[in-house]
Amino acid sequence: MDVQRNKITKYLFAAIYIIFMILILAYNKGNYQNIELRQSQVSFETKRPLSRVKNFTETDSRETTTICKNRLRLNLTDLTVRYPELEGQINTEDGRCIFKKPYSHLNSLLDFDATLEPSAIFSPSKCVDEDIIFGVKSRPGSRSTRNAIRESWLGRDLWKSLNYEIKVVFIIAKENIEIHKIEEEKKEHGDILFLDFSESFHHLVYKDVGYLHFIKEKCPQARLVFKGDDDILLVPQNLQHELDIIKNKENKIEATGCYKSRADVIRNPRSRYFLPEEIFQDDFFAPYYPGASYVTTGKFALKMEDALLRTKIIPMDDVFIGELIKEANLTYR
Repeated sequence: MDVQRNKITKYLFAAIYIIFMILILAYNKGNYQNIELRQSQVSFETKRPLSRVKNFTETDSRETTTICKNRLRLNLTDLTVRYPELEGQINTEDGRCIFKKPYSHLNSLLDFDATLEPSAIFSPSKCVDEDIIFGVKSRPGSRSTRNAIRESWLGRDLWKSLNYEIKVVFIIAKENIEIHKIEEEKKEHGDILFLDFSESFHHLVYKDVGYLHFIKEKCPQARLVFKGDDDILLVPQNLQHELDIIKNKENKIEATGCYKSRADVIRNPRSRYFLPEEIFQDDFFAPYYPGASYVTTGKFALKMEDALLRTKIIPMDDVFIGELIKEANLTYR
């Protein structure tokens, strides 16, 4: 009886052992399949960007980085992976990348020269004792617009009647126009700051840089500094009110304009204001003066000029001024 019981016990333990081993094998097989699945997923995710690159360049990704040259040295392979809508939107011509419409505005961004140091081909004379300098961004071919401004809201006689002596500086860069026409205008009016770089939307920031250099070199004693565009219509009497507020030192105001804070950085490539992370990493811009114009004291402008060497150039003029103000640790309204 005991012998029979021992045999039953032995067979029972054997059966339990076999079942246990079967369970272990099944468990290991499942893990192995999971490992294979994860490996295939990793492999897929690794290969996926390369397939995207081939779709838009029809070449190997290593070739893409070499062939698609641009002044910003952007890796367009990475850019296209992060922004899939750019897939198939790039052609290469003579080793350069050319975006197709509706992304052709990005070609100006690719041509942006972050190392440019704008110099003046010629500039207005030094300031004498003017109350305010008016810096107005313009284009070489917009002479009729400049003439209209000279005869309207920047008329010297008009500002004299408001008790302000003014100096006008039109800020322009090179474009497809005969330079002798610009020289003729300079001789006639003496108010052209002609900068040695090509006109483009993303190079507008260098007009601000050139203007600040001009203020430091030729008008360091300036009391007030205005910066605006030539496509605005300004009412002098309204601006006079703001200038009088700044001139009153008791108000302790050194700058005024349309103030914008915590503006989102635009990551949509369809926008001309698009900035990828390689150019600007933060999600928000420093407070800045968007659009038409702003006014500062002369000392405020000189502090911005001093901050140029410590501030990374951004290919957007308005927000770059905000970065200068932040770097100079200035306050404004």
